[in-house]
Amino acid sequence: MSTHSFLSLIGVLLFSFMYLSACENPGSSLEESVEPFLELQAIEGASNVTMVVNRGEAKGLDSYFAFEVRNIKSNGVVREGLKEGWCLEWNKPIRQNNDIHSGVEMYNTSGSKAWKPANYLMNIKDELKASDPDLTYREIQVALWSLIEEPRFNLDKILENDQMPSRLLKNGQPNFSVEKVKNIVDRVRSEVPNYEVKPGSPFMAFYHTGGGQQNGGHEITCDGFRTQTPGGWGAQASGNNNGTYRDANFNNAFPNGLTIGGDFTLSLTSASAVEAFLPSGGGARILTENVVDPGRITGRNQLGTLAGHIIALTLAIGFDDCINCTDFGSNDFSLKNLIFQKGEFKGKTVQYVLNEANRIFGGGAMNEYTANELNDIITVINENYVDGNSAIDPNLLGCSIPEIEI
Repeated sequence: MSTHSFLSLIGVLLFSFMYLSACENPGSSLEESVEPFLELQAIEGASNVTMVVNRGEAKGLDSYFAFEVRNIKSNGVVREGLKEGWCLEWNKPIRQNNDIHSGVEMYNTSGSKAWKPANYLMNIKDELKASDPDLTYREIQVALWSLIEEPRFNLDKILENDQMPSRLLKNGQPNFSVEKVKNIVDRVRSEVPNYEVKPGSPFMAFYHTGGGQQNGGHEITCDGFRTQTPGGWGAQASGNNNGTYRDANFNNAFPNGLTIGGDFTLSLTSASAVEAFLPSGGGARILTENVVDPGRITGRNQLGTLAGHIIALTLAIGFDDCINCTDFGSNDFSLKNLIFQKGEFKGKTVQYVLNEANRIFGGGAMNEYTANELNDIITVINENYVDGNSAIDPNLLGCSIPEIEI
């Protein structure tokens, strides 16, 4: 994926063409005004996506559309599944009755000034609905159109010229609150200059369907992560505990076994070997030889807590990325790509920290960080989302690159 600092946006805007309602009036295409899209970054592994489009209500979602996203390769940014959808091009049709759109390309709107108002709207969408239970997806949709630069949408003129999509009319009149839409748009425009991305904010992926089809986007949330402590991964399987998950999914996530370290390595060849080794005590020790399936070690020969925490985080990342494993958490963004928002590792990813810990544990030179520092930070990561619960420290990790003071 092209590198870019991830902004955030909640919601979804999808599409291609559609035969009924919604964005149904033929008109200019987004592609005719390309300026808002030149800065978007392609998402690796999402260049040949398949989307199944429906109305949101048909899938039990409180959104204009619902779409099922398929055929996405592991990329650490977006995953397959059912997503909320919002219409981007009010004046262009979209097929939406279980219609399949193939060969779709996906882009990231991070850092785009043109998309900032729309992104901010989607970030406050749930807050708006919580404060006004009568607010519907219709007001959100029309506000979104009002904030998008192309195709240009002027609510007053659209109503005056009878151009509003029929799905948003009843007996020729708007089936949404025009006043609420205008209040939402005014709020977004007044607040967006001061909008700053916060850890945990979702962000938007933009879909390029090509071939004259309508384009759109899709919400990627920055929550739902899961980690476990070394003790959790070392538990004996019982019911639906972590040991049961480990035993059921280890071979799919680690078909060649799990190996950590660098110059010297520690290898665990099976789920039972993981159970036998974890948790590991003895401080942040360093390997001096290759080790395979050591089992539970006590006394002076313990391989150390750093080894245990590296294995615990490696397991969480492996299960998080595993396509053929039982769902591990409910996140869209990849655990390994989460970015530290504060502290000594600010701006670094979880994978970067894990790589450094592996290198030092395997006998590499201690340069910028010590074994104890890495042991401490990986411990914090492993404890932050235990059992998929909300983060202990929600400001520690995020999906966006934080501002770095120079």
